[in-house]
Amino acid sequence: MIAFLKTFKRAVDRLDRNKYQVIVVILSSIIIEATLPLISILLISKIVTMLVSPQISPQVYIHILYYFILTMLPHGIAYAREKYLVGLRSLLTVKMEKSLLHKVLSTSIPTRNSIDFSNSLTRSEYSLVPGQIMNLIKFTSEAMVGLITCLVVLINLFVIHWSIAIVIVVLFFVTDRFLYKSNANYWSLIFGQSLKHRMTQSIESSFLSDNGNKELRILGHFGWLKEKWKATYKDLLREKWLGYVKSQTTLSSLNFTLSLIPLIVALLLTHFLNQQSTVQVIVLFKSLEVIVGYFFGFTNDLRASREAIIQFTETDKFLEAEYEKDQRCFLATKKTSSIEMSSVSFRYPNTENDALKNISLSIKAGNIVCVVGENGSGKTTLVNVMLGLYPAQTGNIHYDEGRVELPLASSMFQHFLKLKTTPRDNIVSGDVSDRDNNQRLERAIKKASAEFIYMKGVDIQLGHQFGGIELSGGEWQKLALARAMYSEHNLVVFDEPTSAIDPLTEQQLYSKIINEMKGHTIILVSHRLSAATISDVIIVMNNGEIQEVGTHSELMNKKGKYYDMFTKQAQSYQIINEGAV
Repeated sequence: MIAFLKTFKRAVDRLDRNKYQVIVVILSSIIIEATLPLISILLISKIVTMLVSPQISPQVYIHILYYFILTMLPHGIAYAREKYLVGLRSLLTVKMEKSLLHKVLSTSIPTRNSIDFSNSLTRSEYSLVPGQIMNLIKFTSEAMVGLITCLVVLINLFVIHWSIAIVIVVLFFVTDRFLYKSNANYWSLIFGQSLKHRMTQSIESSFLSDNGNKELRILGHFGWLKEKWKATYKDLLREKWLGYVKSQTTLSSLNFTLSLIPLIVALLLTHFLNQQSTVQVIVLFKSLEVIVGYFFGFTNDLRASREAIIQFTETDKFLEAEYEKDQRCFLATKKTSSIEMSSVSFRYPNTENDALKNISLSIKAGNIVCVVGENGSGKTTLVNVMLGLYPAQTGNIHYDEGRVELPLASSMFQHFLKLKTTPRDNIVSGDVSDRDNNQRLERAIKKASAEFIYMKGVDIQLGHQFGGIELSGGEWQKLALARAMYSEHNLVVFDEPTSAIDPLTEQQLYSKIINEMKGHTIILVSHRLSAATISDVIIVMNNGEIQEVGTHSELMNKKGKYYDMFTKQAQSYQIINEGAV
């Protein structure tokens, strides 16, 4: 019970400013509801005493009226408490989910991608999403009502005959131990399935996502992937079913044990019933009626409360765990124009080799920098570390000569954000602090050549699944570009956002970006080299290291890695053009 109360307090503490009101309301209802059965028993004793007396007093009718009021009062109190708890449970869930979201957003990206964090997050989501955790306050408070009621009535039974009380107490402790072990084993199994559960979700997302669904239809691989999903999901359900059967077998055995209470009590009654008065006999049977009813309810509430406590504890433990925080949680972010990296290295969690090795570079304000390299060379990792998304293990990064701790930047990535709300939301999310600035919105739309938005509607709903319209790939791309234009930061990063378009269109787009954002520090990341020819500085990445740095003409004259890459790409485009002719 101490563990119950501690966890109950932890849940109430999560309600912040409402917690004292919650404690007063719940404790008041528990005390009143728990003492009503005893008052009812004492009132019956009084009524029977008055009825068996030689002369019936008129007061008996008033006592009978009181008794009927008492029989109705618990239902009214329970209804009011349940109505109050419904809102309270919803509030608790909202606060827990908000805390969970904050935890995920404030944790560093490498830690978020680790298996330990992912498993803990899955277990917490399992507890929150189905809503089981909402029952913590409900079932714990109901279990407390049942416990106090049983204790009060047990004292009354002990006065009548000690053996009845002892038998019920022994059966309770036996039941409690079995319930505790059964619940712990079952939820240990459920939480142990986090990895398998995530795997089934990953396969399901392949079916449900637009791109995955289209590709699977074209390839005709639905059957193969469905069998893979079926095997994983079947194994998951089999383990869960076996655990459930074991848990229900234990529960059935306990219910059988509890059903022995009336039989044992009846045997005890035959031993001493003749020695009791009529009033005592009636009080005894009324007490047994109350305690048997509350005892069954109490054991069920206790079981449900334990399940909710296990789930709440799992989520609470995740929220209180110390994970590596994202640097933006404790470092100030400001607009940035220049970046200096000195001997910076970075390694992904659970890997043996550095993804970046001893990187040193200087990006001056207003420079147009193009980061090129083959797939897997470290281009994107370099940008993520440069922007502070990944913390460097060694070395130093300075922004604006140390005047800025972390940079604010406009950005557009290969897999950019697509909000299925409105075009306006997609654009103004670049700077939500100024989201009502229509002139700024119009400038961003014009710079991104996204005037098609006016034809469709700036505030129209997007996404067929929400009753809205669908945008083409090119339209989404222009919407993302408009968002980058709207943010108006000094540092602008484009990480292969044009990989789906042809090189000529890509070069035209980059030329437009550079023309519209003159004076900004622009970083372009691409495995194609069309953007490199219009850049001030080219950084050539190879196997996590900077292999070459220079202008296009300098690197071509050097005839190194960049020269080889550019020559091969130029030859491939020439072959394609000749084939087209």
